[in-house]
Amino acid sequence: MKLTYDGQSDIVGQSPAVSGDGHSITARFDLAGRLNGPWTMVVTNPVGGSRSAPVAFTIQGAGGDLGHAQRANVGSVTLTIAGHSLTTGTTAQLRKTGQTPINGLAVAIAPDGGSLSASFLVEKRVGGAWDVVVTTSNGLDGVLSGGLTIQAPFRLYSVAPSSGPDSGSVTVTLTGAAMDPAMTVTLTRSGQPDIVGQGTGVAPDSMQATTIFDLRGKAHGAYDVTIRNPAGSTSTLTQAFTVLLVPHLPPVAPTWTQRRTGDDHGLGYGLRCRGERQPHARSGQTPIGPTSAPVVSPDGADHDRHPQSPQSPGRSMERAR
Repeated sequence: MKLTYDGQSDIVGQSPAVSGDGHSITARFDLAGRLNGPWTMVVTNPVGGSRSAPVAFTIQGAGGDLGHAQRANVGSVTLTIAGHSLTTGTTAQLRKTGQTPINGLAVAIAPDGGSLSASFLVEKRVGGAWDVVVTTSNGLDGVLSGGLTIQAPFRLYSVAPSSGPDSGSVTVTLTGAAMDPAMTVTLTRSGQPDIVGQGTGVAPDSMQATTIFDLRGKAHGAYDVTIRNPAGSTSTLTQAFTVLLVPHLPPVAPTWTQRRTGDDHGLGYGLRCRGERQPHARSGQTPIGPTSAPVVSPDGADHDRHPQSPQSPGRSMERAR
């Protein structure tokens, strides 16, 4: 069993198998690199008899070649792929294991079907070798393994979260390219000491990393985020992280007060606060805000001195100021 074409060497079927009833036969043909077009199928029996079926099998082109190109992962890249028998409806794609394929855009096929051009958006994509895949309208793939190498320069793209309180530590996720496990991550601000990330870890694809910043007692405001690899290369996002000032409530005196009910004068007591006035809050309750109204006792006197609580001798209260 073989395929024949004028001017071409025969393609001999491998591992032919005849069905039990003798009505069919199967075989495997290696078509790699063979001429496209209609081939004649020839079947020969063991005693030398043969039958031919002209134009019984057609080899369709699905190949392509562009050499091995290299491009940086910035913006888009246009590739011209040489092939044969490329027709309208043919698509192109870049593929890499574990990554989302990059579809070719604005695919244009040469009039003679011998090449196509397509644009690929490679911005911020993982570096390394990508396969170039051309697929015909019939669904046949032509693959050029490692046809394009995307070069990912050492770069920082984003930081999340972009802020943290000055009361503790915050874990930050960095997105970038070609990040090195030995790199350092630093928050910098003019006039302030650098805040160096601790416990930095980089993902296997070098596109993401995490680090921890200790923000306790640090000056609040915007900081630049800089990554530096062992070779000395740096990438900086200006004012990409903000240290937030957390309000610190001063102590109050006394830390308790007496609730009075049934008082025609609306008697109340205030808390002495050694800072700005803030509402006093309790979970599930309406906050009690400061008031400048004087506290008036049942006898009508405006007390400036600290009256003694009948329930807690020795504890003092002061009118709200």
